[in-house]
Amino acid sequence: MASFWLAPLWATPVLALAMAQTRPEIMTQSATPRGWVLVAHGMNLKPSRMQPLADAVCNAESGLACRILTLEGHEEGIPSRMRQVTAASWKATMLEEIRWIRQQAGKKPVFFLGFSLGSLMGAWAMQQFEENPFERAVLLAPPIETHAYARLAALIPGPSHWTLPSRNHPEYRANSGTSLGAYRALFAIQDELRNAEPRGRQDDVLVLVNPDDELVSARKLRRRAEKSGWSRWQIEDVLTLRPSLSPVYQHLFIDEPSMGSEAWEHLVSRIRSQIHE
Repeated sequence: MASFWLAPLWATPVLALAMAQTRPEIMTQSATPRGWVLVAHGMNLKPSRMQPLADAVCNAESGLACRILTLEGHEEGIPSRMRQVTAASWKATMLEEIRWIRQQAGKKPVFFLGFSLGSLMGAWAMQQFEENPFERAVLLAPPIETHAYARLAALIPGPSHWTLPSRNHPEYRANSGTSLGAYRALFAIQDELRNAEPRGRQDDVLVLVNPDDELVSARKLRRRAEKSGWSRWQIEDVLTLRPSLSPVYQHLFIDEPSMGSEAWEHLVSRIRSQIHE
């Protein structure tokens, strides 16, 4: 069982190097924030692309402080890191970030907002504690249940450092390619989470999915939730995307260009109602 006050994970060489090279950005409009929000990005997505969501949640009106974490392999301008990704390094970073942000927050609440891989890591982290480390959480497109073909990349034989060309939008991706190790890490964590017994408080988790998502199966996710302790999760569909981006990616909904103004405004409103209430 993990503890909020963890052993010094920063002392491990891999994590120490990752956190020394890329300290996540902190945004807040309040000198004394009333709470903190840990924000987590998707796989091979630039962490800075989570900025619009962080700005929408953490501002002068909310009085919240946001921290955007950086998982190994997503350090912008350091493509070699993608070839070194392991599930263990992502887990260590996630637990260290929780330890750090809870230390900053003290007795103030900590919230979570994650997209894709980031939301998977948030869901995984919630299973590591007897009590949910987050007051409330928002999971966007969590790849807890994916379409069958999505796993094929993890089954390709070859060294973990081999990379496959990324299909993500060029302006959003952190690297031109995603390593086999990253795909294997994602599905290893997915398997671990799906086989775990839900722990702690699960009723303050909002899950937003796109029924047309190319990666996440909204139908399978709802079915799994009904049969597990996740039945208290609020699982809702996002509005139909009408993005200005071309081509359109149904899995990508993190800002106005990727969603369209109406869907973006609805997403922001729903996230605020979950975190700000």
